[in-house]
Amino acid sequence: MSYARRSARIFQLKFGLISKHGVAAIMKIGLISDTHLQVCPDSFLRTIAEIFKDVEYILHAGDITRLCVLDCLETIAPVHAVCGNMDDDPVSNYLPRQRIVSAEDIRIGLIHGWGAPNGLSQRVVNLFRSEPVKVIVFGHSHHPEIREVGPFLIINPGSACDKRYAPYRSVAILEINKEVVSAQIVHVPDD
Repeated sequence: MSYARRSARIFQLKFGLISKHGVAAIMKIGLISDTHLQVCPDSFLRTIAEIFKDVEYILHAGDITRLCVLDCLETIAPVHAVCGNMDDDPVSNYLPRQRIVSAEDIRIGLIHGWGAPNGLSQRVVNLFRSEPVKVIVFGHSHHPEIREVGPFLIINPGSACDKRYAPYRSVAILEINKEVVSAQIVHVPDD
């Protein structure tokens, strides 16, 4: 089933404390951004599948470039995504610029970001400031970042495919254990 058909069905789901393996567990969510892929190479899929092997679902923070990339990621786990500044038709017509996803009663703001890298994290925080979110996931700068800004945990997973603006390619894993959230940056090995 394609991303387009499954997205509407899974967007409203709230995931409970039972993992996809049927055991009470910490929920893990894969975070990815700035893939900029025209196709989904087998090597990319194998690498990301290994890193995201225990995730319940994946959040993609934009600059996807082609919807086939989301279909590829859907083979690992259900995907929620937003479009980025480099996403043209049909990606930009299909995906919202921002969205809020709920997991374990934690609301997560998802957006790509815009403008210069300086001040990017503050711009995305300001956009979600009036929303009841606890976590904000964004991309755009290709630079991985995890930090607290006021009441928010903000996470930029970096770029999974490009190390132009960072010393390494990266994704992130968000962990939710009831009301406690934490995240870690994971280096994506070079091919």
